[in-house]
Amino acid sequence: MQEERLGTSIKVANYHYDIIAGPIYEIHFRVLNNGNQVISNINKTEVFFYHGSDTPKLLTIGSGTVGTNTWEWIELNNDTAGHNEKINPKQWDPGEYLFCEIQVDYVPSGVDLLDVILANGGKASTTTAIYRET
Repeated sequence: MQEERLGTSIKVANYHYDIIAGPIYEIHFRVLNNGNQVISNINKTEVFFYHGSDTPKLLTIGSGTVGTNTWEWIELNNDTAGHNEKINPKQWDPGEYLFCEIQVDYVPSGVDLLDVILANGGKASTTTAIYRET
């Protein structure tokens, strides 16, 4: 009801990982602003990361590197093909994807889930198992 009242809605649109070096894996996720409001305070977004039965970790905005309990947003694009945003630069407009990443020191699996929570309480969660980008 709060998302409806605020006109804010987000959805995890893609969730996958890559190996970057040795035991370090990079989890990538794209979040779609599928509401009707511009989200201007992206840096106040929080991510809760779940690995199996471990206690969920609160990740705050930062570098996204292993051991820092942070996530990083890389860019805003109008679609998953990587076209640059054209309206309201550095603000998350309706229809834009937020490209994000987290690094972990183990092979991600189906037990790795996340919640993305906006400053106003809007929320999106992963609902499918993570896959390896090929």
